[in-house]
Amino acid sequence: MKTRSISVGRIGPRSGAARKSVSDAGLLAYTGMTDAAQALRHVAATHFGHVGASCGSEGYCWVEDDAIGRVAAPVVDVVDTLAAGDVFHGALALAILEGLPMEAAARFACTAASLKCTRFGGRLGCPTREEVDQALKTICSTIVSDRS
Repeated sequence: MKTRSISVGRIGPRSGAARKSVSDAGLLAYTGMTDAAQALRHVAATHFGHVGASCGSEGYCWVEDDAIGRVAAPVVDVVDTLAAGDVFHGALALAILEGLPMEAAARFACTAASLKCTRFGGRLGCPTREEVDQALKTICSTIVSDRS
């Protein structure tokens, strides 16, 4: 999946929003920089709260304690990317509201968006919560067996 969402409005410095999560293309357009990690650190230094960027098939990255956190997106056979960004950001917001740590929230969101990409259609292609949870169990067991 090479296409990434770029429709991002400006986020004002020190705005009231505690979390800022945009596409990597939007982040680079906002900062005028060419390196996503450098741009994340720049925005984090000038804004309150969480700063992160969805990076399409590459997953999600964010700044946490001056370090860049990263979660890779699951590799899938892409059918349609329509609404993948919406699914990602909705799933990320849900996971954060449910109290998941950022790495787990990012993994949940990446999995939801990746599943969406395996299906045609916007809303009709969105995975259910149960499908995302099942995919996460499969992914986590694969990670554990790969480390064994």
